[in-house]
Amino acid sequence: METLFFIIILMIFGFYSYPAILWLLFIAIYSVIFYDVGVYFWIVFITFSIFILNEKIRQNFIIIPILKYLKSNEINFKIFKNIFYFNEHTFLTNTFKSYKEKKLTKEENDFLRNDVEKLFIFENNRYIDFIKNKKLFALCIPKEYAGLGFSFFSYLKIIEKFAFHCSSLNINDILINSINSSKILLKYGTKKQKEYYLPKIAKEEEIIEFIFTKTNFKGEVFKDAKEELKIKLEFNFKNYNNISTLIIVAFDLYDPKHLILKNTNLVTTFALINIETIKNTNSSENLTINYKDIIGEPSHTQNQKSFIKSLLFYKKASFLSLCIGQSKSNLKLINSYTSLKDEYEVSKKEIKEIEEKIAQIVSFNYLSTNLRNYFFSINKDDSNIDFFNHIINYHISKNFKKIAFITIDILDSNKFQKIKKRVYEFIEYSNNLDKSSFDFEHIFIKNKSIVIIDKTLQNYISSSINLNIKSFIFFLTRGYFIKVDKELKRHKKNLIWVSTNFNALLNFSSLLSKKRKKIINEKLIDIFSWIHLLKLIIKKNEDNQNSNYKFLVDYICQYGFYQIQKEKENIFQEIPTFKILLPFIRLNPYALKPNNKINTKIIKFIKNKENLDEICASLSFLKDNNKTIFFELDEALKLQNECEDLHERIKYAIKHKTLKKTHFSETIKQANKTGVITKKEYEKLDFAYKKRLNLFT
Repeated sequence: METLFFIIILMIFGFYSYPAILWLLFIAIYSVIFYDVGVYFWIVFITFSIFILNEKIRQNFIIIPILKYLKSNEINFKIFKNIFYFNEHTFLTNTFKSYKEKKLTKEENDFLRNDVEKLFIFENNRYIDFIKNKKLFALCIPKEYAGLGFSFFSYLKIIEKFAFHCSSLNINDILINSINSSKILLKYGTKKQKEYYLPKIAKEEEIIEFIFTKTNFKGEVFKDAKEELKIKLEFNFKNYNNISTLIIVAFDLYDPKHLILKNTNLVTTFALINIETIKNTNSSENLTINYKDIIGEPSHTQNQKSFIKSLLFYKKASFLSLCIGQSKSNLKLINSYTSLKDEYEVSKKEIKEIEEKIAQIVSFNYLSTNLRNYFFSINKDDSNIDFFNHIINYHISKNFKKIAFITIDILDSNKFQKIKKRVYEFIEYSNNLDKSSFDFEHIFIKNKSIVIIDKTLQNYISSSINLNIKSFIFFLTRGYFIKVDKELKRHKKNLIWVSTNFNALLNFSSLLSKKRKKIINEKLIDIFSWIHLLKLIIKKNEDNQNSNYKFLVDYICQYGFYQIQKEKENIFQEIPTFKILLPFIRLNPYALKPNNKINTKIIKFIKNKENLDEICASLSFLKDNNKTIFFELDEALKLQNECEDLHERIKYAIKHKTLKKTHFSETIKQANKTGVITKKEYEKLDFAYKKRLNLFT
């Protein structure tokens, strides 16, 4: 019993991060009172205490030997900096910053609702005319340069609408590259360059494109035979859009002879190149451009690399909007299609499976829309941008592909071949996204001074003890004693528990081999993404407590914690010494898979047209083209709803043995013969049935 109390008190010390001297005093006093310890114990204990408490001895006898070992073995032992994690004070002190949702101006709203709506009936090979007709190239160019002067957020709303209605990937690539090019000119261009190029772009006299490259290529400055400044670019210009007339590239300007740069010989800069210059250059040769082709003046004082990162952020944000638009389109299609399918003999098991899949699509829409709104309502620094890009690259693209395959699976009729083709295009586009690596901030301890390493290791050991003890206690109690406010109480406690456990695993991953660390890191990043997405959803609900979406927040939190649990189990599976603990951690998971009850609640909610329109931001299929599958679906569903009373009458007759349940067409014939329905009603049902049947065959 004494040993049990001893362990419990030590765990309390670790839970509250008491200083080392209190630990040592407690161990000494408790040992004297309760244990019969000998002289060897006190020799070891006093020696250990001296090493722990005396800074100089610790540094000379522990830190310096560790450093020598690390340097001689070329091991970069990295310790992660304090990753912010949620604790008991997070929700009580309102640590989460509220954000004001970004709104469109009246002019932007009018453009979106009126001008853009009229553009969607067009042939695929005419999309360039389609873009030009409504000055979409001028969208984000200021009015002083003949542009529309709209915000980038308005573009995201427009491209979302494109994705809802049509195949929009080519359109987005052209527009986002043009918008990013305009931003470069506005940020770095000289007054002369802005006044010359921006109006031409706004009026579609020039189509401009910014080419992203994974790493900047080199451009070396030299003088030609005429003593004119030239730049030789070490890049092969193959992947540009065939409609572009101008191209912007970012490159590292290398000036070893200081012909341009005075204080340095390498800076990142931009060049604007006429497409004819590229076409007239042999593809095997490096392209040579004039000094005047550089945008603005090369300067190492301007942070071009951060700016390029922000342009990548805009590109990823546009992809997120494409995913939102396409998934809303998928949701409306599937909702209509499955409503029609209910009339057929679909088993209860199949219905539950379909409901589960639709619930995932609804939650993806809600989560993605809030993520986009959040990132466009806060100040963005490099770390924010890196993390947002990572979430798009891995988390959103992975989950979008999941719901894309759900769509393909549910829309099993040949009538939907064009829709499926569009969805497959999105999947392929998502697969080709630049998967830039993301890593947690860390320091390499072998590259620091002894004092810094000493303090870093102290913090590392202290935080590891604290986090592991907290994780263990939260696991045993399911975070029962964590104090949070009432709103979404269970989810907040879970978030603190998950966050604590995540940081403990992150600290532990520092001790793993490079190969195993890489495998674990991918799973930790996925957990980290979910933690922040769940934080965002919980905060959104707190800011809008009268929201109709609390049940959806419950679903997302339950689903998110379930996904985190799976990743945690995968981590334990990858570490041989931890595999033995797998049955233990499965006994008390963060969450189970969302049950049928909450899935059915979501389905019931979206069956209401107003609710579905609210989730889909009132995006609706166009009614003025009766050749589209959307029109056929809408018409069939309308006819089915008009026959609802007749269906109920037939079901009542079957229940009371007046009719025998057979194939639907035979059943309604029987109903007509037995007088359950009139001849006119039979014709109405038969017509609606054939309309539905046309969609399923």
